[in-house]
Amino acid sequence: MGHTLDRKVSPRSRITEDIDHIVPETGQSFDVHHLSPEFGGTAFKAVLFIPDEPSTTETTVYSYGVGANAVQYRQEAEAIAALGMPVALHNDPRKDPKLNLLKLATSSRSRSALKKHVQNPVLRSSQATERVMDAVDNLGQLSGNFKLKAHSKGGLPASMLAAHDERIKTVTFDGPAGFVLRNALFNHASSLGAIGKNVKEFMSYMNEYGPEDSMSESLGHVKSNPILLGREILFLVAKRPNVTPLLEEVQERGNTSVAVISHEHDAFFKDTDMQLAVEQLAARGLVHHHLRSLNTKHTNPMDNPIGSAHLYQEAVTQAETNSFLRAS
Repeated sequence: MGHTLDRKVSPRSRITEDIDHIVPETGQSFDVHHLSPEFGGTAFKAVLFIPDEPSTTETTVYSYGVGANAVQYRQEAEAIAALGMPVALHNDPRKDPKLNLLKLATSSRSRSALKKHVQNPVLRSSQATERVMDAVDNLGQLSGNFKLKAHSKGGLPASMLAAHDERIKTVTFDGPAGFVLRNALFNHASSLGAIGKNVKEFMSYMNEYGPEDSMSESLGHVKSNPILLGREILFLVAKRPNVTPLLEEVQERGNTSVAVISHEHDAFFKDTDMQLAVEQLAARGLVHHHLRSLNTKHTNPMDNPIGSAHLYQEAVTQAETNSFLRAS
């Protein structure tokens, strides 16, 4: 795995020469490490922000929404780092993992079943995030434990990863799939129109205020494997996934705090439905803190990155406190 270190930057300067924006003036400065994790025989890019005076040695890693990559979340990640929390961002690899002869020979699955397994968009996303964690761990500058921030579809691979990787100490679900057990595109009467409007507003924001070339990078990410985007959407629409069994595994292990951030004007998951679902999970001890954000939308991490970073910090702090008190 490769690793290079950028110059140290202050919160008033640009992070790199090709990202044309400024991080919060009141925050910390931080180092930008460039990592090269590998997944399925392919290296992919990741960056790690380490603040000058970290408030925690646990690194926040991301689990993304449908078709998303690092550029949509970079401003939020920089704001989180400026608050003192180490953060790693990555571009999900777009190539399908290779089906080599060794995998075919040693797998108990048929060739067809194995192909479906390695092409599962949720499984591959969780595995890519895990490779990022390995790369950060191998760097040896932080504790080797992690906080996981999952947005939208990212709630599914995040719950899968949190259930099986003991290094994850806190997982924060932001407008997540898998909590409201309804189709993400048809959960209430005005969904499609509201979703379309929300996406259009977000794209306009990214085009005007996002990092330089963010729109072309986002579209290029999707165009590099449109079939993968289709699989992600079909997984949400056709399967109506449920994260509850995975959260039960997280609870059974007992060393991970769980927070949920929901949004009053979420077009993907109706606010009242999300509140009810999270309250039911909290009553069973599967969620330690629910932060309901007023006057925000599903795309809040992208179009309100600084505010979203503060919501994340609050959710993490409260979930960890509640989890500790409950264990005591």
